[in-house]
Amino acid sequence: MKKEIEKTEDVKKPRFIVLVNGEVALNASKKELADETVQLLQKELKPVIILLDNKEKKSTQYTKTIHQRNYRVQAGNYEKDSVLKPAPEVNQTED
Repeated sequence: MKKEIEKTEDVKKPRFIVLVNGEVALNASKKELADETVQLLQKELKPVIILLDNKEKKSTQYTKTIHQRNYRVQAGNYEKDSVLKPAPEVNQTED
């Protein structure tokens, strides 16, 4: 008799998330794709780019001001960076 081996399900939560100004620019499971997206956003001169790694629970921030020539890379706060801003509530009026 053959035993049926249960297959693991796909990862529901992507490992790498790239945020630009608080909005999600990319959800990916590959580091190379996330790095390419960060480089592309740097060419577009975005002021704040955040790369989140969900497995290792770490955050990397890329920041640049108008007067700086290159991006500054620094470690970020994972808990603070991973919390997305809640959507504004819509007040419903009853007729």
